[in-house]
Amino acid sequence: MRTPTRTLLAFVVVALLAACGGATQQLTDEQRREQEQQRQADLKRQQDEQRRLDAEKKFEEELTVKKLIIPTDVKYVPGVDQEAQVRFRDGVIALYQQPPKFDEALAAFKDAIQKDKAFTEAWINLGQTHERMGAYDKADAVYKDLLKEQPDSLDAKGNLARLALVRAKKAYDLGKTQEFERQAAEAKKISGEILAKNPENVTANNAMALYNLLAEKLDDAETYVKKVLTVEPANVTALTTRGLIFLKKGDLRLARWTFEQKVITEDPNVSEAYGNLGIVYDKLGNMPGAVKNFKKAIDVDADNLQARLNYGAILLNYLNYAAAQEQYDYVLKAQADNVEAVVGRGSSLYGQRQYPEAIAEYEKAYKLDGRKIELLERIGYLHEAFLNDIPKAVDYYRRYAQLAKLGPNADVVLKANLLEKMWKEQQNAPPPPPEGQPPADGTKPADAPAATPAPAPAPASDSAKATSDKPADAVDKAAAPSDDPNGTKGGDAK
Repeated sequence: MRTPTRTLLAFVVVALLAACGGATQQLTDEQRREQEQQRQADLKRQQDEQRRLDAEKKFEEELTVKKLIIPTDVKYVPGVDQEAQVRFRDGVIALYQQPPKFDEALAAFKDAIQKDKAFTEAWINLGQTHERMGAYDKADAVYKDLLKEQPDSLDAKGNLARLALVRAKKAYDLGKTQEFERQAAEAKKISGEILAKNPENVTANNAMALYNLLAEKLDDAETYVKKVLTVEPANVTALTTRGLIFLKKGDLRLARWTFEQKVITEDPNVSEAYGNLGIVYDKLGNMPGAVKNFKKAIDVDADNLQARLNYGAILLNYLNYAAAQEQYDYVLKAQADNVEAVVGRGSSLYGQRQYPEAIAEYEKAYKLDGRKIELLERIGYLHEAFLNDIPKAVDYYRRYAQLAKLGPNADVVLKANLLEKMWKEQQNAPPPPPEGQPPADGTKPADAPAATPAPAPAPASDSAKATSDKPADAVDKAAAPSDDPNGTKGGDAK
C-alpha cells in the first residue's frame, strides 16, 4: 500500500507544478511586450538622469580646460627666420595662458615681424591679438601694413572684411543704418573677391558666414561654415558661428554642446564662447549656469563688454543695483557711446534712488539712439512719481505718445491729460488762509478733531520689497540673462 501512495503524491506535486508553471508562462506571454516597453522606458530615464548628473558635475567642477602641451623638440619651417619662429612660438604660448598674457603676445609677434617681415602668420596673429583686446583700429592698421608688404595677401584682406563686419554690427546697434549698410557691403565685396580667387579660403568663408548670420540668413551662414570646417574641422571661429546659428534657430541642446564640447575644448581662452553659453543657460532656465558662464567670460577676458552687459542685466533683474552699475561703468570707460550701457547705468541709478542722475542717463541714451522712444515714457514717470514735476512729466508722456503714434484713448495719453488738468486746478486754487484766520468767505473753521494715537506702520509685503525703486541686498547668490548671441544687448534685461 505504500507504493501507490507515493505514486499518487508524486502525481499531485507534478500536477501542481505544471498548473502553476502553465499559468505563469501564459501571463508572461500576454504582458511581454508591455513589460519590455516599460523596461526600455525605465532604462532611458535612468540614462537621461545619469547624463544630467554627469553634466551638472562637470559644470560644477568648471568646464574642462585643455592643457597646453609645449613640444621640446621644436621643428623649424624652412624659409622663415628661426629667431622669428621662436618669438612667434612665445606669442602663441602667451595667448594660451589663463588668463591670456596679451601684452607678452603682442611683444613676441612684433619681434617676429621685425626679424622676418615676410612672416605672414606673425602679422595675422598680431592683428587678431589686438582684436581680442578690443583694439580694432590697431588691428586694422596691422592688416593694412601687411598688405603693403604683401599686396596679394588674401588672409589680410579676409581679416579686413571681418573687421568691416565688426564695425557694421556696432553701427547697427547705434541705429546708424547707412553706416551699417556701407560696412556690411564692404565686407561682402572683399570676401567675394577673395573667394573668386580661392573658393576654399578659410578667412573669407568665415567672414561670409558672419555676414549672413548678421543678416539673419541662417541657412546661407551654415553653408559657409561647412566650407570652413571641411578644410579646418577645428576652426574655432567657424565652430562659434555654428553655435550661434543653433542658438538663433532655438536648438539650445546643440548650441550648448557646440560651445562646450567643441569651441571651449579647442580653445579654453575663447571668452565669447563662455558668454554665449551664458545666454544658452539663461534660455534653458539655468540661472546659476548663466551667471557662472558670464563671470567666466569676464575672467578670461576682462574686456568682454558683451558679457559685462549681460551680467549687468542679470544684476538689475535681481535688484543688485550697485553691482550692476559697476559693470556698466566698466563698459562705458571703453565705449562711451554704448547705448545699452548708458540705459543700464540709468536703471542702476534709478534703483539707487538717484532720480535726476537716472534721467540724465536716459536722456543721453535717447540722444544716442532715437529709436528708444520708450525712454521718454520712463523719464516722464520719474518726473511724475519722484520729482513731482508734473509739467515735465506731461511733456515727456506726450512726446512719447506722439512718436509711438498712440490714439487719444491710450493710457499714457489719458494719464497726461488728467495730470495736466489736476495740476492746473491746483495752480488756480486760492491759497490757504494764515493760521488762526477765517477763510476769505468768512465762514468759521471747524474745530480740530481730538488727537488720536498714530497707528503702527504696516509691515512691508514681499511684493513691496521687489518694487523697482527699492534697492535690495546683493544677489550674487541668485543667478542669470540677455538673449543676444552676437553681443548687442544689455542695459534693461531683455
